Amino acid sequence: MAVLIVDIGNTRTKIGVFEGGSLRDLINTDDAPESALEECFSQWKVEELFISTVRANEILKRYLNKKGVSFELLDHRTRLPLTMDYSTPETLGKDRIAAVTGAWHLSGGSNLLVIDAGTCITYDWVSERGKYLGGNIAPGLHMRLQAMHDLTHSLPLAKSTDLDGLQGKSTNEALYYGGAYGVLAEVDFYHRKTDWDHFELYLTGGAGEWISEQLQVPHHYEKDLVIKGLYEIYSFHH
Repeated sequence: MAVLIVDIGNTRTKIGVFEGGSLRDLINTDDAPESALEECFSQWKVEELFISTVRANEILKRYLNKKGVSFELLDHRTRLPLTMDYSTPETLGKDRIAAVTGAWHLSGGSNLLVIDAGTCITYDWVSERGKYLGGNIAPGLHMRLQAMHDLTHSLPLAKSTDLDGLQGKSTNEALYYGGAYGVLAEVDFYHRKTDWDHFELYLTGGAGEWISEQLQVPHHYEKDLVIKGLYEIYSFHH
């Protein structure tokens, strides 16, 4: 019997198929969640779904009720493996708490800085005692490039290019270098300012691999950190 972990974002849906605690398959799609789930139901005998979604999805609920499949939605009342030091847990992004839970599980219980580099970049801290201490949210690389284009009269939308040297030799390079080096400087700042003698750094998200390739400090890159964290929350909640 499989458990489906469903992460519905603003534009993409990820579905992790878990059997016996192991991730057996991962679907990453722009299609409607119902289409991706239909494919899963045709391939796996599904016991239950655990769903994290950034938006209300009545169509999905009606679809699952019609299929007769048991499901639960992650919200701020869901029991978590971590304790919370956050004044507005009802507004805390589900992907943020999933990422730190996944890193906490993988680390075996260390002081953590967890960076999820997606549309926005989130920086979150967890103590070795399993307390979520809060974090920060900043624009992601594409958002920075898009803002420079949208909020000016003449700057183009920069295209990605290799970081070759410090100074851009064209307007495209100047924009891309500015955005990219800004992200890397921000990551370096938070790493240096984290005031534990010993901690582990985890990276995930669409730009996580790119940041990982640039970093010169020890770290872990986990592509599926959010899905794994959601499974750990599901397991603990049960």
